Amino acid sequence: MILNEILSEPDDELLLMNLVEYLTTQSNFDIRKLPEVPRNVVAVVTAQAIIDNGGFRQFFESEFDGTPDYHLFVEAYEAIGAAESARAIEQALELFPEGRPPENWVKKEKCIKEIFTGNEGDSLVQNIQGKILGNDRNYQLTAQYARENLSGF
Repeated sequence: MILNEILSEPDDELLLMNLVEYLTTQSNFDIRKLPEVPRNVVAVVTAQAIIDNGGFRQFFESEFDGTPDYHLFVEAYEAIGAAESARAIEQALELFPEGRPPENWVKKEKCIKEIFTGNEGDSLVQNIQGKILGNDRNYQLTAQYARENLSGF
């Protein structure tokens, strides 16, 4: 019943805020275990909020429940129709050795510091980040995606 009420919310921001809160506060939350539609919604809203707040550096420093592969976020942005933002995350991942942040926290932090701290690659990072940072359209696309895929919840 509560999920139906959330999904019927006409305001995009309220819909997404309430939906993500509802989904992530379920016991034993693990984004990888969510069905595709809710997983994509949680991934995009979470990633977008973190990136908008602190850029790619904060995004890659964040710890996510279930420790997903970052390509999960690429797939989620593609699913909602935000191809340019999906590509921006792919490009940021390509800056890491082996195309992903190391699992070891010390190595991960060292890579993040080298990549995302004002070195010579800074303009490249800023260019990539500019494709997704502050892109409110991604929230609109996510809300539209949720409404169009109600049966996926």
